[in-house]
Amino acid sequence: MNAKHYGAALLLLFPFGSRAQSDSIAVSPHRHLLTVHTLHIAAPFIPALGYEARVRPRWGGRVSLGGRSTSYRYNYPYADANGLIVTGTTKYRNTELLADASLNYYLQGRKPELMGWFIGAGIIAAFSRNQFTSDDLTYRSGTHRSLAARPIVRAGRHWALGQRWLLDTNVAVVVWSDPDRMVYLKEFIGIGAGYRF
Repeated sequence: MNAKHYGAALLLLFPFGSRAQSDSIAVSPHRHLLTVHTLHIAAPFIPALGYEARVRPRWGGRVSLGGRSTSYRYNYPYADANGLIVTGTTKYRNTELLADASLNYYLQGRKPELMGWFIGAGIIAAFSRNQFTSDDLTYRSGTHRSLAARPIVRAGRHWALGQRWLLDTNVAVVVWSDPDRMVYLKEFIGIGAGYRF
């Protein structure tokens, strides 16, 4: 690495280095954390609200609630009972709610409360409601609901943006299954803003 690249690397790392030094000095004990974050940053995008509290040194209990709703409709021609071509409408709506609770362990003991790298484990519950309606009687309209709870493992970091504000980043993995009973690993990549108090 030449001097030019070395200097650029130092400039890029400077904010993180200064953050790390300020993180190691806890001015006041902020033992609660509110976050506005995503449970899933890529499609489907799932916004959420979260709360975390210190339960003992280096341990925090976290809960969050998020959800999304999508709908679409389209028109199409079909033959009615008399053989006439008419225009029908199909509507589809999906609502999904996700709630999780986990216990986080912070790996850097010299950081202030609820700051730095962490790992955690817990449970995530998902409720979904799918509704399908159509003007064409050959299609069956109806509503399907499902509820599932799965174990979740999470790792991430809270980056200091001052004495109280932080950037929340994390990756989680869940053992999931679909209606066809196929079991697979589902990932959640989250990012958000937090306020400690």
